[in-house]
Amino acid sequence: MRKYLIIVLSALLVAGCASRNLKRTKIKEFAELQNDRCPVRIDKNNVLDSVSYDEDKNVFVFYYSFDGEFLKPDVQQRLKSKMRETLRDNIVNDVSLKQQKDEGATLQYKFYGNGKLIISETFTKNDY
Repeated sequence: MRKYLIIVLSALLVAGCASRNLKRTKIKEFAELQNDRCPVRIDKNNVLDSVSYDEDKNVFVFYYSFDGEFLKPDVQQRLKSKMRETLRDNIVNDVSLKQQKDEGATLQYKFYGNGKLIISETFTKNDY
């Protein structure tokens, strides 16, 4: 009886790992699909340059570039003060991130201007 229990538990463990790997593979494919579409102008001052996904760490990263008005220091200060809350609300409501959220991925947003990192925000599953 104990032998059968061990076999059943082992099979469940293998199935669970395979399911998780499949989900993470789909997330990686989503990142590749997004990169095929990049760069994407989000608005007149913001461009999505690329995304990446680290399967081992389960981290999904969005890379953006600011230009125009968003390069002004006073505008950047206003953006920084509201960015985290705005991004978190977008994560909660964005159905295209369902796989990442279901898998408990860490989501990072990095905004650059003139080659310098201006804003970086990280969200774990506890944040969304």
